[in-house]
Amino acid sequence: MSGLPNCGLGIIPLEKLEELGLESITDFYDTQAHRAAEAKICIDITVFSSGKHLALPTVSVLSKVTGGIIRRYDTVTVGQLVADLQKQLISVQGYHGALRIRTTSLLRVGKASGHFFPDPVQPNLYHIQGCTKHQAVAFDFEYTEQSGLKTSDKLPIVQLAFAYTCLEPYILGQENKQRLRVQRRVRIQTVQCKIASSPPQLYNGADDKVIIHILTNKILKVALEEGLKESRFILQDWLSILLERYNSTVSPRETNLDLTFSKHVKLRNLTRYMFALLKSPLFRTEDIDFDTWTAFHWYIGGCSSSVLSRILYSRLVGWLDLDTCSNEELPLNRVSVETSNSTIFVIDSYLQIVVYYTAKARINQIEFPPSESSNLMTYVKKVSLNRSITPTLIYAMEGTESASYFDELLIEEQNKFGTTLKHFLDYLETIIRKQKE
Repeated sequence: MSGLPNCGLGIIPLEKLEELGLESITDFYDTQAHRAAEAKICIDITVFSSGKHLALPTVSVLSKVTGGIIRRYDTVTVGQLVADLQKQLISVQGYHGALRIRTTSLLRVGKASGHFFPDPVQPNLYHIQGCTKHQAVAFDFEYTEQSGLKTSDKLPIVQLAFAYTCLEPYILGQENKQRLRVQRRVRIQTVQCKIASSPPQLYNGADDKVIIHILTNKILKVALEEGLKESRFILQDWLSILLERYNSTVSPRETNLDLTFSKHVKLRNLTRYMFALLKSPLFRTEDIDFDTWTAFHWYIGGCSSSVLSRILYSRLVGWLDLDTCSNEELPLNRVSVETSNSTIFVIDSYLQIVVYYTAKARINQIEFPPSESSNLMTYVKKVSLNRSITPTLIYAMEGTESASYFDELLIEEQNKFGTTLKHFLDYLETIIRKQKE
């Protein structure tokens, strides 16, 4: 797509441009998407942004329901597009998938998120017409009894069964030529869940990446139904209540509030992830590009928890020179950059990689842009290789206009999208102390 649908049964008239938002304008594409899914057809959409509305919030249902891929490019070279298509074609893909989830009687499936459509007849059965190793689905569970689970109960069990079709390569006889054959596979995973006997044990068993993944998908459904502003309030309210209960149960006698779950390693980044989510393109309430929002929503709605956490909170690594990495992951703030001995920084937000040269790099006359044979570029190529969409690579230099790409990713600083992390923590502390009163 490079323009508004303007012919055939799926036409969106120009006079409806003013109605374009996050809601679908017509039911046509939704109907066709479900018909395609029932016929086991997978639909990919490639979008070339032209600065005009493309009605992607309406059309995107074709890929969401059928398990297809949405690619959106602001600027794209032929090489980048070819690389993305080649990656898709040579990677192992599953088609005509059926995912069933079962639990013991103490639990039941609450909500599910991902690129699938639920079976209209069978409960807890989900159809995934197309999938790759980059995609994920998520479930949250509810207790079947108000009392919840007790430590004396039998440990609950969750079982996933996934059947799918794939093309398997094989060597044909004496000709020694590779051929492909259709194979139906079934994967079954059974997990026995532990029951926490105390709040600290519960927090020890939690994972900040999984929490933010499930929470993001749930709150995006709220955003589509009730609006972005309301969903922002719900997010902040959820986090303040969680932190208030955490401090009341884990450190009830402490006067200083722990706002970063410092006693529990697997939760230490949760507050940062929440802060990053609120500053992400998903929750900006002004100057919203609905096509960009929809493509971003599609991507994170089907990615894994580790990928989502990287998209929300980028990885910042310093380099002493083009061949020497400091191997230290830095916080996304200006202080960490200014106090580092590094002369070059690579910031990886999964969909974008920025190579940033400081003034020290310019003084030391380090080659710009970096040589393709340097260790730095080898690192960039390596992290880009296993991604479904090739990240946009940007070279930036301190003191030039290009530096804005780097500055925008230092999300702990004040920018046009929101406040600093410190102010956010101060705000949370004020709210929590009022709740305690």
